[in-house]
Amino acid sequence: MKGDHEHPFVISTQLVDVRVLGTELNLRAWPNETTTETALISGALEVIVKDKKSSGSC
Repeated sequence: MKGDHEHPFVISTQLVDVRVLGTELNLRAWPNETTTETALISGALEVIVKDKKSSGSC
């Protein structure tokens, strides 16, 4: 995949959004788990933690 800074690749999970700014990473986020793990191999990424209050969760 060729990088495109104007149209970033975003992976959305229940808890976080990960904006991929590099090309190699691993991401683990299962719906029944309370944690999200990401490992950056090369490049860069931005992790945005979602606010539970704004997601409609009680």
